[in-house]
Amino acid sequence: MAIVEFEALNSHLYLDTLNGNISDDADELIVNPFEIKRENALDFFKPTAYSFCLNISDSCNLRCSYCFNSEKKNSLMKAKEAIDACETFFRLFPDAEKYYIDMSGKGEPILNKEVIEEIALYCKRKSDQLRREVLPTMVCNGTLLTKENVEFLQNSGVLFGVSLDGPKTIHDMHRKDCNGEGTFDKIIHNVSLIERREYVGCAATLTNETFPLLETVEELAKTFNTLSFRLCRSPIYGLSKVSLEGWKKEYTRLAEKLRKDADEGNVKLFKCLMNGDDLFGRYLYRMFGNSRTLNRCDGLITRFTYDTSGKIYGCPASSGMKDFEVKIDNIYDNQKEEYLRQVKECQGCPFKFYCGGECKLESNVCGHVNENNCELKIHLIKLAAYLKIHCLRNRFVFFIELNEFCKEKKARNRIDPDLKAFCENNPLLTFSEAKKEFDKLNKRY
Repeated sequence: MAIVEFEALNSHLYLDTLNGNISDDADELIVNPFEIKRENALDFFKPTAYSFCLNISDSCNLRCSYCFNSEKKNSLMKAKEAIDACETFFRLFPDAEKYYIDMSGKGEPILNKEVIEEIALYCKRKSDQLRREVLPTMVCNGTLLTKENVEFLQNSGVLFGVSLDGPKTIHDMHRKDCNGEGTFDKIIHNVSLIERREYVGCAATLTNETFPLLETVEELAKTFNTLSFRLCRSPIYGLSKVSLEGWKKEYTRLAEKLRKDADEGNVKLFKCLMNGDDLFGRYLYRMFGNSRTLNRCDGLITRFTYDTSGKIYGCPASSGMKDFEVKIDNIYDNQKEEYLRQVKECQGCPFKFYCGGECKLESNVCGHVNENNCELKIHLIKLAAYLKIHCLRNRFVFFIELNEFCKEKKARNRIDPDLKAFCENNPLLTFSEAKKEFDKLNKRY
C-alpha cells in the first residue's frame, strides 16, 4: 500500500494511490486495502453511450482570439452528408444504450439551421427505430438566440448550451463579433429572454486572464443551472505560471464558499458545477460519487467527429490534424489503443484516478503533459477531496444528497428503466411518443 499525505484548506488528508480512496485518517485506509488493476483496463471498457459529432458549420459570425479553427472556410455541411455520416457511426457502434448527435462543430451551428432541423428529425426517427434515446445537442455562441431561433431549437428537441467566458470584461476581451465589438451583453440578453432554460448550460473557457471566479459563478448561476469552466488549449492564451497561481487562489476562494454552502445546506452551486463538464465539477462528481476514472477524454473512444472534409477525427478541435484522424476499417483498434494510451499516461501520479491524464491535443502542442494545467488540476482534486471529507464528517445528509445526484447523473448515459417499462406497457406508441408522454407524467420539460 502507498499512502500519500497532502494538505487542502489547512487540513491534512491521505490518499491511497492503489485505489484512489481518500480519508483524513490514514488508519482508515489501511483497514480497507484493495487495488484497481490498471493493466486490466480493457476488462472495464464497456461503453454505454456514444457521441457522434458533426462539423455542420465551418463558418462563424464571431472572431474569438483563441479559436482553434482560425482558418475557417465558411462552408456548411449538407443534410444528406450529415445523415449519411450518422448512419455510418450507427453501423459501427450499434449497441449503445444512449446516443448523442453533437452539432457544435468548428463554427457557429445556428448558421446551418436547415441541417439542425434535419438532424433533429433524424434523431427522432432513429430513436423510434432503435427504441433508445438519440439526442441532438450543440453549443452555440449565443448571439443568434433570437426568440424565433430558441423556439425552433426547443420545438425541435435540440439540447443546447451557450459559450460565455466569465464576466463581461474577460468575455469581451476574447469573444468579439466581426466588427471587433464585445458580445457579452447581447448573449446575456438573449438567454434571459428564454422562458424555459432549465437545460441551457454555460460553457466557459479559462485563459491566462484571471478573474473573480467565485463572484462570476454566483452571478452566472442566477441564469444557468449548468456551468462548465474548462481550460483554454492554446500556447498563447492558455495558463501561464503567473495565471496559474491566480487561478489556484480563485478556486480556493470558491472551495471556501462551497464549504460554507455545505454547512448551510445550500446545494445550488455544487450542482451547477457538477451537472456538466466543468473542470472542478468533474472532480467533485468523482469524489462525491465515489467513482474513479481510467482515462481523461472520450475522443476517439466514445466520441467521433465527422468533418466537412469527409474524414473522421476524435473531437471537433482535432479536425484536420493527421495524428487525430481515424480510418473506418481500423476504428475499433484505434478506439482501444487510445483508451489504453490514456490509461498508461501519468500512471505514476497519485491523483490519476480522479484526473485521467492530459488532453491529447495539449500534449501534442507541448510535446509533453502541460505542467501548468497539471498543477491546477491537482490543486482542484485536493480541494474536492477536502469538501468530500468535510461533508462526510460534518454534513452527512448533505453528502448523501450529492451522492444521489451523482448516481442520477451517471444514469443519464444508461437506458432509463422506468422509461423502458413505460414503453413496454404502451407498445402502440412509438418511442418518441412514449417518451413525450412519460416526460409529461413525470413533469419533465
